Amino acid sequence: FAMIFSSIPLFFGGYNPQCGTCLVAPLPYWCGNWVHLGDGTTECERGNDLFSHVYRIIFWFVISSISLFCTGAMVSVYRSVYLEEQRMVQYRFQNEEEAEEGKASNSESKRIQKTLLLYTSSFYICWITPIVFWNATSVPALHIVGDMLFSMMGFFNMVVFIQPKC
Repeated sequence: FAMIFSSIPLFFGGYNPQCGTCLVAPLPYWCGNWVHLGDGTTECERGNDLFSHVYRIIFWFVISSISLFCTGAMVSVYRSVYLEEQRMVQYRFQNEEEAEEGKASNSESKRIQKTLLLYTSSFYICWITPIVFWNATSVPALHIVGDMLFSMMGFFNMVVFIQPKC
């Protein structure tokens, strides 16, 4: 699927250079009716604005799907840990008072919940936010902030998974 998806613009001359990468966009960028950059009067030398629109729609669909899947997976993991913890309370050797306290505390699921929230928030802050900054605005400062956030994702993941298990 990926080979076919990436080959289609190649055969129709849809790839054009943009700052060291290839982008499915018309050339020059202000030609045609492309997103918010096209002036509607300049003829495109290479590429076409229809490919650009279709690939932009596919791009945002994939980003949305990935975000929903990641969030759903995190909720599913938390729910399964919480339910397993509730099921295991009955097998602990405790008196009734300690059993009720252990059932109410849910210490393992709270620890997992904290880790999952930190991981998911780092994903949204460092991956989704830069993509929105890069595509939705032409303010150079937001592009720089997006670049910085994107490169910080590994650091934030390290912080999430190296934290002590208290």
